[in-house]
Amino acid sequence: MSSSKKIDQEAVLSSFMHVPNMPVKVARWLLDAGYHDLFELQGRSAESLFREIQKVDFMAESKIALPALRLAIYYYENRDCIDRKLISLSAWRRSDD
Repeated sequence: MSSSKKIDQEAVLSSFMHVPNMPVKVARWLLDAGYHDLFELQGRSAESLFREIQKVDFMAESKIALPALRLAIYYYENRDCIDRKLISLSAWRRSDD
Protein backbone atom coordinates (compact mmCIF):
# COMPACT_ATOMS: atom_id res chain seq x y z
CA MET A 1 0.00 0.00 0.00
CA SER A 2 1.45 3.39 -0.94
CA SER A 3 2.10 5.95 1.77
CA SER A 4 -0.54 8.29 0.30
CA LYS A 5 -3.13 5.57 0.83
CA LYS A 6 -2.25 4.76 4.45
CA ILE A 7 -5.25 3.99 6.58
CA ASP A 8 -5.61 5.85 9.86
CA GLN A 9 -6.48 2.74 11.86
CA GLU A 10 -6.96 4.58 15.15
CA ALA A 11 -9.55 6.87 13.55
CA VAL A 12 -11.21 4.06 11.61
CA LEU A 13 -11.55 1.96 14.76
CA SER A 14 -12.77 4.85 16.92
CA SER A 15 -16.33 5.09 18.21
CA PHE A 16 -16.84 8.11 15.96
CA MET A 17 -16.96 5.76 12.99
CA HIS A 18 -20.19 4.25 14.35
CA VAL A 19 -21.85 7.41 13.03
CA PRO A 20 -23.14 6.73 9.52
CA ASN A 21 -21.23 8.64 6.83
CA MET A 22 -18.61 9.97 9.28
CA PRO A 23 -15.49 11.04 7.37
CA VAL A 24 -12.34 9.41 8.75
CA LYS A 25 -10.69 12.83 8.62
CA VAL A 26 -13.24 14.24 11.10
CA ALA A 27 -12.78 11.26 13.42
CA ARG A 28 -9.02 11.97 13.33
CA TRP A 29 -9.59 15.66 14.11
CA LEU A 30 -11.75 14.72 17.11
CA LEU A 31 -9.10 12.31 18.41
CA ASP A 32 -6.40 14.93 17.97
CA ALA A 33 -8.54 17.44 19.88
CA GLY A 34 -8.67 15.03 22.83
CA TYR A 35 -12.03 13.34 22.30
CA HIS A 36 -12.15 9.56 22.45
CA ASP A 37 -15.82 8.59 22.53
CA LEU A 38 -19.14 9.73 21.14
CA PHE A 39 -20.62 10.40 24.58
CA GLU A 40 -18.13 13.28 24.97
CA LEU A 41 -19.97 15.17 22.23
CA GLN A 42 -23.31 15.16 24.03
CA GLY A 43 -24.63 18.65 24.75
CA ARG A 44 -21.88 20.32 22.72
CA SER A 45 -22.34 22.46 19.65
CA ALA A 46 -20.63 21.59 16.39
CA GLU A 47 -19.20 25.10 16.28
CA SER A 48 -17.53 24.82 19.71
CA LEU A 49 -16.11 21.41 18.81
CA PHE A 50 -14.79 22.83 15.55
CA ARG A 51 -13.06 25.69 17.40
CA GLU A 52 -11.31 23.09 19.56
CA ILE A 53 -10.32 21.11 16.47
CA GLN A 54 -8.86 24.26 14.90
CA LYS A 55 -6.60 24.70 17.94
CA VAL A 56 -4.82 21.46 17.03
CA ASP A 57 -5.28 21.58 13.25
CA PHE A 58 -5.70 25.09 11.88
CA MET A 59 -6.13 23.61 8.40
CA ALA A 60 -9.33 21.74 9.37
CA GLU A 61 -12.09 22.55 6.92
CA SER A 62 -15.42 23.77 8.28
CA LYS A 63 -17.35 22.59 5.20
CA ILE A 64 -16.29 19.02 6.01
CA ALA A 65 -16.22 19.18 9.80
CA LEU A 66 -19.37 21.08 10.75
CA PRO A 67 -21.94 18.83 9.01
CA ALA A 68 -20.15 15.72 10.33
CA LEU A 69 -20.01 17.11 13.87
CA ARG A 70 -23.72 18.05 13.76
CA LEU A 71 -24.52 14.55 12.54
CA ALA A 72 -22.40 12.91 15.26
CA ILE A 73 -24.06 14.97 17.99
CA TYR A 74 -27.52 14.18 16.59
CA TYR A 75 -26.69 10.50 16.23
CA TYR A 76 -25.51 10.13 19.81
CA GLU A 77 -28.24 12.23 21.40
CA ASN A 78 -31.00 10.46 19.41
CA ARG A 79 -29.51 6.97 19.15
CA ASP A 80 -32.77 5.33 20.25
CA CYS A 81 -34.91 7.00 17.57
CA ILE A 82 -32.78 7.98 14.57
CA ASP A 83 -34.61 9.65 11.67
CA ARG A 84 -33.16 7.93 8.56
CA LYS A 85 -33.51 11.20 6.60
CA LEU A 86 -31.03 12.84 8.97
CA ILE A 87 -28.12 10.43 8.69
CA SER A 88 -26.58 12.01 5.63
CA LEU A 89 -24.05 14.82 5.76
CA SER A 90 -26.12 16.88 3.33
CA ALA A 91 -28.94 17.03 5.90
CA TRP A 92 -26.56 18.91 8.22
CA ARG A 93 -24.95 21.35 5.78
CA ARG A 94 -25.74 25.02 6.17
CA SER A 95 -25.09 27.84 3.77
CA ASP A 96 -22.66 29.52 6.18
CA ASP A 97 -20.36 26.46 6.64
